[in-house]
Amino acid sequence: MKPDRVSFNYPCLLTNERGELELVNCDLLNNLPSIEEELASLDCEKSIWVMHSPPYGGTLDINYEEVYSGSKAIRKHIERVQPSLTLHGHIHEAPSMSGQWVERIRNTISVNPGTGEILHAVIFDIDSEGNLLKLTHNIFGEYRVS
Repeated sequence: MKPDRVSFNYPCLLTNERGELELVNCDLLNNLPSIEEELASLDCEKSIWVMHSPPYGGTLDINYEEVYSGSKAIRKHIERVQPSLTLHGHIHEAPSMSGQWVERIRNTISVNPGTGEILHAVIFDIDSEGNLLKLTHNIFGEYRVS
């Protein structure tokens, strides 16, 4: 898998802390840490990760064009660290495209609730040690955790 890295060769518009659009030099963006570099600091096994982008190449990142569009760096880090649960979004159509809102990546349960005409949501219960006990989608029902 090639690393997730984007280069910008032109000025970009970003929103500043006051909510105003601001033109920034591409060097600012090109020198930001990569997804891999940012994820390297997250080494907690008994944890729940909330990430906008889903992991690449499974059931949670298939878009309307039937193209995988998740993050390779996120998938690699989930495979390496194995958190208890990861929650994702971004590709809202993925559950309807793949027929799945949950994907197991070894010992990790990854979720993209998706969206539709009715708001989609996922409710989960964990114990005091961070183990996932129950996972329920408000439209699709309960997922058997064990």
